[in-house]
Amino acid sequence: MRLLMSVLAWVLAWVLASALGFVLTAAVPAFANSSADPASATLSIEPADGGPALTCERAISRPWPATASQRSAYLQTMEGLRASCIDSPGFLAVLGGLLLEDGDPEQALIWLERSLLLDPGNLGAQADHALALAALGEGRALEQLAKAWAVRTDIPPALRARLFPPQLTFARSARLGRTGLPVWGLQREISLLGGYENNLDQSPRLTELTLTAPEGNVTLPVSSQPRRGAALFTSAALQGAYSPEPGTVWRTGLTASTRRTASERPTDWTYVQWAASGLHSWAWWRTHLELGASWVGGPLNEPYRLMRAGLATDVAARSCRLRLGVDAEQRRQLTTASFNALATGVQLGAQCPLLSVAGGAWSLFLRGAQDRPDDDTRPGGVQRQLTAGARLSVPLGPQWQVDLSLRLSEVQDQLGYSVRLKSDAVRWVKQQQINAELSYRPASSILGGAQAVLQLQLVRQASNLPIFEYGAMTIYSGLRWNW
Repeated sequence: MRLLMSVLAWVLAWVLASALGFVLTAAVPAFANSSADPASATLSIEPADGGPALTCERAISRPWPATASQRSAYLQTMEGLRASCIDSPGFLAVLGGLLLEDGDPEQALIWLERSLLLDPGNLGAQADHALALAALGEGRALEQLAKAWAVRTDIPPALRARLFPPQLTFARSARLGRTGLPVWGLQREISLLGGYENNLDQSPRLTELTLTAPEGNVTLPVSSQPRRGAALFTSAALQGAYSPEPGTVWRTGLTASTRRTASERPTDWTYVQWAASGLHSWAWWRTHLELGASWVGGPLNEPYRLMRAGLATDVAARSCRLRLGVDAEQRRQLTTASFNALATGVQLGAQCPLLSVAGGAWSLFLRGAQDRPDDDTRPGGVQRQLTAGARLSVPLGPQWQVDLSLRLSEVQDQLGYSVRLKSDAVRWVKQQQINAELSYRPASSILGGAQAVLQLQLVRQASNLPIFEYGAMTIYSGLRWNW
């Protein structure tokens, strides 16, 4: 198990490092060559037909695609040139226009904003930028542009029809999660997965336990073996959003999950979460307010409740967004009041698109917190917590998607945990967690609109006190519906 965890951790770390390295490799030349002629950038790979290498200027001089297949082929060519043409405003404007016409205003907005940073006077990029914002529910920019261009006579007929329709309206449907919903949005999701877990109760594997006593150490025989078996995981979520004005979105949602195991019923658990958030955008930065409450219960573990609040802000940095936030989390046990505590933390994060893969993204986060118990008698006293994580999301064609994540956490107590364990040693706990998900959404309705999902999770927890050590492997597969 340890060997498998180590291998997968190294593989995931290598994938994330490669993705990050590619992004940085593409970004550094962009800064270094910002004063050079962007049209002179070329790819090092020659065309298969032996013709001249494509440049940014040649790529955008092609005729505008008339069909969806032509647009898809054009987009593929542009994506291949993007790293070399990252400082060409004309190239980025055309790329954004293609993505907008292809029905992806969010990605289009990223490259149109960068194009306008490099060349604010690009009229085509200005128009597509306003149209992309309108497609995401923020119609104010398009209204202002239409008003400013009302007297212009050099606007192409196709663009004029989009800027000056008989009746301007931006209340189009949008999926939950897109910036600036028009008025309201609703998303529902149901998952039904079956699988196997080799440590249902997260138990250590022990055959003996050494206790510290006044007369010396005492080793007692114990039998602690993980419970394992097949399990059924079900989850349902309902989320709603309301946007009273462009740039402002309020969301709320309720999620309920449960795991049931026929062979080990005491390990069953139920999880219910309510969450609400507010977002407001000002130009290049946004603020987030988050509230939430969770309830966790099951026959084996004592039920408890978590209340959470957070405040964060994120800013645009090239094609990425950087985030800084603070949060507080209050834990309340059902009966063991001595374990009640309040944790306050600071978090940093970054989220960027993958320059090499259309629709791909990677993110990093780091959180430091201090967990203070309400009761001074809690074993270990105040805890110092540190968590770091990374996520990589990559589309594998139009129907497949893979998501990988790595999470590392460490907890360090301030005081000794127990005089019976290693002479009141100060406890530390380190955990490594790897998650992988592969999803497939068929083009036809063979699965009734659902997507097939395969999930794998590996967890390894180490500690200087053996009773807190365990390893677990979980694998599930099934169907997920969202609409």
